[in-house]
Amino acid sequence: MASIFKRGGRKNRHGKYIASWFDENGKRKNRSTGTTDSDAAHQIASKWETDAALRRQGVIDASQARVADHSLRPVKDHIREYLAHCEHIGQDATHRSNKASQLEKLVQCINATRLADLESNRVEPYLASLVKSGSSYRTHNQHRTTVVSFMQWCFEQGRVSSNALKVLPKLNEARDRRRVRRALTEEEMSRLLAVSESRRPYYLFAYYTGLRVKAVKAAVWGDIDFEKGLIRVKVANAKGKKDDLYQPLHPCIVSELVTMSGKVQPCTAATLLFPLVPTIRTFHADCRRAGIDRHDAEGRQIDRHALRTTLGTNLARAGVLPQLAMKVMGHADVQTTMKHYTDLRLADTSRAMNTLPSIAPNVTAAAVVVAATPVVAEIGSIDGSCAQQNRQQLCGSNQQNPAVTGSDACPQNVHCTPMLANGNSLSMKGLSINCQPLTVADLNIEAMADSMSEIRAVSSVG
Repeated sequence: MASIFKRGGRKNRHGKYIASWFDENGKRKNRSTGTTDSDAAHQIASKWETDAALRRQGVIDASQARVADHSLRPVKDHIREYLAHCEHIGQDATHRSNKASQLEKLVQCINATRLADLESNRVEPYLASLVKSGSSYRTHNQHRTTVVSFMQWCFEQGRVSSNALKVLPKLNEARDRRRVRRALTEEEMSRLLAVSESRRPYYLFAYYTGLRVKAVKAAVWGDIDFEKGLIRVKVANAKGKKDDLYQPLHPCIVSELVTMSGKVQPCTAATLLFPLVPTIRTFHADCRRAGIDRHDAEGRQIDRHALRTTLGTNLARAGVLPQLAMKVMGHADVQTTMKHYTDLRLADTSRAMNTLPSIAPNVTAAAVVVAATPVVAEIGSIDGSCAQQNRQQLCGSNQQNPAVTGSDACPQNVHCTPMLANGNSLSMKGLSINCQPLTVADLNIEAMADSMSEIRAVSSVG
């Protein structure tokens, strides 16, 4: 039977009661009742003991019981355990720090103490307040991703019955881009290399390999295969990869590395390629000396990562297939390469349009086609009685030219309105035309011509 007690004896006589009972697995459980009233503490302890007995008999689902137990724990405990999980699966320390600060700020702003407090109707106004305070759509989406991932982990761990934050809207970042990188032109790259002096090998290496700053910092001489012209990027330095990558090296950077290897002492397999990597301030100082503006007229900017954007843009300008460019850039999705690392401007699209062949009107050929188009009289029936009526409507009937019957030819020098096969009429006077009754074969030919016209029209769209 459940019992209650207080720790500390008389010194804690005004403290809260603690309940003691056996759970569904036969283990003794002790938990604070949160009250100093003995009667209320007895009722709470009896309730917990009754729930344990019901779970033991299968009347209450054990998973629902675990959810109820976790709902009583402080939300900060769940966040701490979630961050420990992120560290266990190998997430970057900076990434974990950002998650911790974002979740801490969320809990503080909405006064959340339990997991049940993380409801969509409370979290969504908080995300909206970030945008109203001046944060970008990208910041909004990052905070959203963090809290949704946290709740998804809680759901998979059986701490909540469902992830109620999946319904949070995701904003379109293209409508509010605060930092847009641009690619350097060939002339700008030449000027940058000319003024960078000792940093020239780093800029060349970063451009020709397309590696991120972190991967360049961690590159060692043992990663270079001079015979095959490859560099190995360890999985710890490759973003979102599960195995080592092998990137091809341009002949220009291979010769530069050969020259560098003779100057490095000692040059072992564990020696860093670039012990001193230029900081962002040093990069901007080199750009100023090279006469390269940090921001262009459209507000786009350049930084060290812009060297990677320059490689992706030059691959597209060289006619490299997006699938191959994706492999060179180390992306998992070709859309990432095309959207964020291809800076093709109006001049590039203009050159692409100029490669299309010129199409001029061919008057001679058009005249030949019109001359060869069969002329079909507008006759609605092919049997005897209706044919006579149709011929009278086409050729007319007067005293000099009485209406014909059967398959007789129309008189010459009468006013007729022949129809082309495509349905266009030609006004032709004084033309000698023999109006013969249509046959089934003629109708099939006309239907085939109409079908071919429709097919050509559909094919011309898009």
